[in-house]
Amino acid sequence: MRHPLCYCGRQGLRLSLQAGSVEDIERVERIEAENTHGGWTAEAIEELFRGLSYEGYGDRVAVIRYAAEMGGHVEATSVYDICDYDDDRSLRGFTKPIKRISGYLHEQELIPDSAVPVLTADYGNGPGRASGFKVHPLLIPLITAPADNDED
Repeated sequence: MRHPLCYCGRQGLRLSLQAGSVEDIERVERIEAENTHGGWTAEAIEELFRGLSYEGYGDRVAVIRYAAEMGGHVEATSVYDICDYDDDRSLRGFTKPIKRISGYLHEQELIPDSAVPVLTADYGNGPGRASGFKVHPLLIPLITAPADNDED
């Protein structure tokens, strides 16, 4: 039995697309293109870093950059060292400024709603304190890429 949307004849295969199919294909292609780096661009990452630094969270930028340089993971002990935190300080809420500014970048249409989170807590030792943090693997090339210089 033939499918109602295609005709198979001696001249070859002809397909008939349903209304909206072309738009669906274009939407999927756009999403795939956006997700090359998890929905982020180098400009959006730099805007996130500027926002964090402006608000006094430059330590988050340093942690994100360090984690990216280490292949995407940073141990909690390194976070304490990078941020110069006391050992008894909790890291609960450490990613909140990153998430908030990322939300702002989404509102400004600099990143899509589907953009991957930049930094997430890692609970490798089970529930309780975070054992470290992870940078999404798709973002590592953007974060570790040298900044463009206008000097040539």
